[in-house]
Amino acid sequence: MSSLDLESWAQREQLQGLLACLPASQLRAATLSGRELNKHFADTLAATRRFRENISTHRYRGFRGPWLENLWIRRFCCDSAQRAKRFGRFVPLFIQWTDLMHRSKFIYLQLRRTLDTLLRNDVLYITVSQNDDGIGLSYDQSRPGDFAADRWPNLLVASSGGVGHIPIPLIKGEVNATAAQPTFGSERALTFFAGLAGSHPVRAQIISKLQQQVDTTGWPRLNVLRPLS
Repeated sequence: MSSLDLESWAQREQLQGLLACLPASQLRAATLSGRELNKHFADTLAATRRFRENISTHRYRGFRGPWLENLWIRRFCCDSAQRAKRFGRFVPLFIQWTDLMHRSKFIYLQLRRTLDTLLRNDVLYITVSQNDDGIGLSYDQSRPGDFAADRWPNLLVASSGGVGHIPIPLIKGEVNATAAQPTFGSERALTFFAGLAGSHPVRAQIISKLQQQVDTTGWPRLNVLRPLS
C-alpha cells in the first residue's frame, strides 16, 4: 500500500478495476475538470485538518502506532500539486478514522457533519481505513458498522477491517519479512485462519463451524495459524 500510485495504475489500465467498485451513475456524474478537482481537494484538506492533526494514535496489544491510516496520511498528505499525479480522478480523504473512534463519539459526530457538508456528488473520493466498522458513518446511527456506502456511494474505501471496497492487510507494527513460514505438512488444507481466535467470540464460532464441515463432509483439513507476535 505504501507504493500506491493511482497515476501509474491508470497508465497500466488498472485504474478501471478501482472504478468498477463504484456505481456507474457516480462515474458518469464525476465531471469536474482537473482545476476544479484541485480546488476542491485544497478545500477538503482545510476542512478535515482537525481530524488528522494533533490526534494521538490509539494503543492496542502493546502497540501505539503508527497504524496503516497514519502511514497513509504521512506518505500522501497533503500536497495539492501532487493530487492528479497520485490519485487521478479521485480526491483523497486523509482522516484518522480509527483514532477518532477511540477518542470520542462526539468528535466522530462532528466528522459526520463536516463530511455531509463537504463531500459532493460529482466527485470521486478515496480513503484508507483499518477500522472494523469501516469509516463508521452510516445514515442509520443504530448500525455504526456500515461504512457509509448508503451515505456516499462515490467514496472508495481501502479497508483492512473488512468493511469497504479494496481489501488490504491489517498489520500491527512492522512485519519481519524474513520470519520463518509455518509448515503445513503434506496434507492439503482447504481453509486457513491466521490470527487470535479468542480475541473476538465470532472468530471461535466460525472456526468451530468450519471444523465441523471438515469432520463431517470430508473437506481437506482446516489450518489455524497463530500470529508471530
